[in-house]
Amino acid sequence: MYYLKIAFRNFLRHKFSSLINLVGLTTGLSCAFFIYLWVQDEFTINKFHEKDDRLYRVMEFQTYSNEKFATNSTPGILAENLKLDFPDIRYAATTTWINPALLSHENTYFKEEGYHVGEDFFHIFTYPLLAGDPQTVLKDKTSICISRDLAIKFFGSIESAIGKTLRYEDDRNFIVSGVFENITEKSTYVFDFVLPLQDFLDRNNWATQWGNNGPHTYVVIQDGVDPETVTNNIAGYIKSKEEDSNVELFLKKYSEQYLYGKYTNGIPDGGRIDYVRLFSIIAIFILVIACINFMNLSTARASKRAHEVGVRKAIGADRSRLIRHYLGEAILIAMFAMLLSYLIVLLFLNQFNEITDKAISLRLSPEIVITSIATILITGILAGSYPALYLTQFNPVQVLNGEIKSSDGEIWARKGLVVFQFTITIILIVGVIVIQKQTQYAFTKNLGYSQDNVVFFSQDGGIPDQRETFFTELRQIPGVVHAGGTSHNMVYQQSNTSGLKWAGKSPEERILFENIRVDYDFYETMDFELTAGRWFSREFGADTTKMVINE
Repeated sequence: MYYLKIAFRNFLRHKFSSLINLVGLTTGLSCAFFIYLWVQDEFTINKFHEKDDRLYRVMEFQTYSNEKFATNSTPGILAENLKLDFPDIRYAATTTWINPALLSHENTYFKEEGYHVGEDFFHIFTYPLLAGDPQTVLKDKTSICISRDLAIKFFGSIESAIGKTLRYEDDRNFIVSGVFENITEKSTYVFDFVLPLQDFLDRNNWATQWGNNGPHTYVVIQDGVDPETVTNNIAGYIKSKEEDSNVELFLKKYSEQYLYGKYTNGIPDGGRIDYVRLFSIIAIFILVIACINFMNLSTARASKRAHEVGVRKAIGADRSRLIRHYLGEAILIAMFAMLLSYLIVLLFLNQFNEITDKAISLRLSPEIVITSIATILITGILAGSYPALYLTQFNPVQVLNGEIKSSDGEIWARKGLVVFQFTITIILIVGVIVIQKQTQYAFTKNLGYSQDNVVFFSQDGGIPDQRETFFTELRQIPGVVHAGGTSHNMVYQQSNTSGLKWAGKSPEERILFENIRVDYDFYETMDFELTAGRWFSREFGADTTKMVINE
């Protein structure tokens, strides 16, 4: 208590320098705290599933031009066949990709996101069912399972939703067979309804063929089974179904793919974990800068406190006790700074979530409490160690006679700390400038087509069946200059093939081509520049045997 009282009095006596120290540490701790919360959240994504230790995604290695590419896409019939042919696989389910769709009941319409999934879906993933049986909820291909929020929006309650009919894309009806809890923000997949996979397969015959990919496959292996063994067993499964296949299957732990999803020529090569590591290093650098700033300011005012040291030594205080006292002061300031940083994080957490697209909440969990205490101690000791050691080395006789002089070592130490501090600061500033320039370059680079005044939206409901009528009406809208359709977004990799052949091509060579299907007016809409040849035109009939390739 005595030391706390002395530390507090000293803080009041040197208000300006103490305030600078406090603001510097608070700023550094706040930045580091925000980064810590973000990093902690990154490591929790997809970890909430009860079968996480046995939940895997089935992926493919495809070889083109002697290079291996990893992909999440698999045949639509892979899951059910893996479950039948490999006893080590307990559950297996195929899913399609999440898309927005128009759902309606009587005169109520909502556009929601959902997808088609296999029967084992609710056995594999922990999306708790509030109503319905996981064994049967997806057995009937006319069933639909919806979220709690969607059930309340359409029917007022969970109980009222069961057995009711929802119309999908104004095309066909589905009966609500189950209601699941709203998806947590810790999931990479966020959706409000699921449909039986069989409905998708009935309408997309290509997905039932072993040579076509698109859907995703997830499995839960039997308890105690080695995933490497399963990977080795299933590796050549696609080749056993299609002789000329270049596909090799492998398992990737589902919860790890979020952070470790990048492959280079068939070898794991980081992924989002690179950003986690980078920001963790930045947080450490920021704390180090704040601590160095504390050291320099404390050491700079050492002469003002030298007489205090001399008097206390003269009346019997030994050096170890003085070191503890000054370290205690530093830890006390670090504690105040941490409390203020909590307040800053609370005030700006909503804005931080908007910037990072997160839903982080600040809860005083044991991990945060332990981390905070450790940070206070480390920061206090790191920031206060040099001033404590420097101040307590003074000889009391020299101090009281005013004979203190800064040694060459002390001067060089302070200069070295300043140089180190500014070096890190300059590196961070240059890094920010480079990132800003790269972002600006990405936004302004000529992609080969016009991006100005172009609006992209999906074709819902009955539009795909009445495309020409829809585009004719669209062109009548004042301000619309051109209108055209495409099978998918220009900047997505969504559809590709290695099935192109031409005179002189080696039969053994496989080359992957990304392709999209477009309407006649897509060329004028996107303002492509033709190097040679012509675009698709109604003047030449259906043009169904023509293609346009890039340079």
